[in-house]
Amino acid sequence: MASFREKGSGNLTHEELIKLIEERFPPSLSEEWDNSGLQVGPFEGEVKVVGLALNPSLFSIKSAIEKGCDFLLVHHPLIFPSIRRIDTSTAIGKVIEVAFSHRITLYALHTPWDVTSGGSSDYWADLIGLGDRCPILPARSDSKIGIGRIGRIESVSFDDMVSFLKRQVNFLLPVQVGRKEISKVAICSGSGGDLLDRVIALGADLYITSDLKYHQVLKALNAGVNLLILSHHEMEERSLIYLERELKKLVFNIDLNLLKERDPLLS
Repeated sequence: MASFREKGSGNLTHEELIKLIEERFPPSLSEEWDNSGLQVGPFEGEVKVVGLALNPSLFSIKSAIEKGCDFLLVHHPLIFPSIRRIDTSTAIGKVIEVAFSHRITLYALHTPWDVTSGGSSDYWADLIGLGDRCPILPARSDSKIGIGRIGRIESVSFDDMVSFLKRQVNFLLPVQVGRKEISKVAICSGSGGDLLDRVIALGADLYITSDLKYHQVLKALNAGVNLLILSHHEMEERSLIYLERELKKLVFNIDLNLLKERDPLLS
């Protein structure tokens, strides 16, 4: 099946673009707690401009309007089952109201993007040259994909790894245990606390992730695992360039705008 329109044949409709996205990133890869997929829409007509953002925030939806977007693809879902009503005085309700009033289809690509090959954790794995990698938590349907990545790098000191990443990111909290060299590294883009027990069991020397709690940090240190704690926002927003690349493979003539938002940790 062709994943693009022939030149001169017009743009994809909203439903056609969703179909292409879901063929590449099947909804079946979603974690049970997740709500990836359609959040608002789909609206009729052809998609002319696509916005790509980390969060379904009011800032992102207003940025999409400024760029003339009629389709907004975000990483984090807007709607979870705990929402029982649409109250336009709330942030979520306002986003829904604005999306409807401007006929912007809102679609969230969360854990299906996280688990896939070339996904969010692979951006960081590529950045540090992680080889022989595999998922920290393999997907139920395919052990070759899954949440996080663990693999090996050429042996390096913890201080050298810290220095390298400090040149790459805006927020970095290093937590060191001992002086051993680093060669086996685990990475989870975004909140990685739930994977800590597997990271320890797999024998990682270093875990790069975000959003670790105090007692999770203590557990890692007691197990001899060094930590590099990054900003959740920065880890995932930086990886969107890989998603942008995948979308351009799906639709060769797509008009795509990467919409960046200020990291709340740096506000």
